[in-house]
Amino acid sequence: SAYGEAFVPPPPTRRTPAAAAPAEAVNSAVRSYPSVPPKVMAANLISAPPPSYPFLARLAHIEGRVTVQAVISRDGVVSAARAVDGHHLLRGAAEDAVRRQRYRPYRVDGQPANVSTIVTVAFGAHS
Repeated sequence: SAYGEAFVPPPPTRRTPAAAAPAEAVNSAVRSYPSVPPKVMAANLISAPPPSYPFLARLAHIEGRVTVQAVISRDGVVSAARAVDGHHLLRGAAEDAVRRQRYRPYRVDGQPANVSTIVTVAFGAHS
């Protein structure tokens, strides 16, 4: 029919892993900076606003800890964060919470340096 072609869906296109790009950016950033143990960076923590509890996780009574890889810049700002472990409904909120954290700059040879570390964010009874 004259209208048939207008309603035919386009052929599937090969999707590029755009969703994976931010995670890959964090992975490459983490690999390029010295790793600092979590307890050492926790001693440099200035500000850690509490995470917002995701509505669906609260509704489903999901609690637990989320492990986040983070890159801390020379000025103490979290420049990248990626959840590597924890319930999928809590991961985004954990990443957001870590991005809002502020640290005293970590020093290498007396100079502020970009570093990577692991941050654990607790939700619920584990808080």
